[in-house]
Formats: sequence, C-alpha cells, structure tokens
Amino acid sequence: MFCTVKLNGNLAVGTVVQYSNTSSAWVIATNHEDTIGVITEHPTQDEAQSWWGKVTFAGTAYALADRDIPNSGGKLNVNLGGVFVDNASSANGIIAPLTRGESSRAKGSLVLVDIR
Repeated sequence: MFCTVKLNGNLAVGTVVQYSNTSSAWVIATNHEDTIGVITEHPTQDEAQSWWGKVTFAGTAYALADRDIPNSGGKLNVNLGGVFVDNASSANGIIAPLTRGESSRAKGSLVLVDIR
C-alpha cells in the first residue's frame, strides 16, 4: 500500500519516514515504534514549494541500510531514516535475507524490506 504524502523536505528514495504532528508532514523516522513508510520515488515540489513523495506503508519496498545488514536478514528496526536488523526488538516488518545475485548489503545500500 502506498500514497503520496507531504514530506518535510527533499528526502532520498529509500528513506524511512514517520508522521510529525509538529510539522504536519512526514519526517525522517527515528525508530520503528510509530507508523512508518519508505519513500519509493523522488519527491517533487508543488507551486507552494511543499515537497510530496510516494511512500509505501505496507508491503515490500527498498529502504536505505543504516548499517551493514547480515545475510540472514531479520526483524526490521529504524534509526535516522535507515533500517537495520535487531532480532530482539518488537518489529513491524522484516529485512529480507540476502537474495541470489547479491554479494552483501552495506550501510547506505538499498535493501528489500516488508512493512506490516
């Protein structure tokens, strides 16, 4: 599931976002505790100079890795707009295992996630 939402700036594709009541826009997510989504297309600006982006809130998307991702994948956690594996957390998604043809998933790369 995705929709186009107001962002607080020109954020990169793959950035994980959460809603901010303060700015009335979607901002870089600091954790996975609130509703999160992943920006899946380059944001655009409207005539009022507001940024809008297509964000996936459920299902699969490619998110930026906050740190190196283990080959086994695991429970999704979020730090400053990126994802990492934390199998001890109560996650609302998973990071997929290393798939055929991938050699590794380093910090800053796009990794396949499933948001629930």
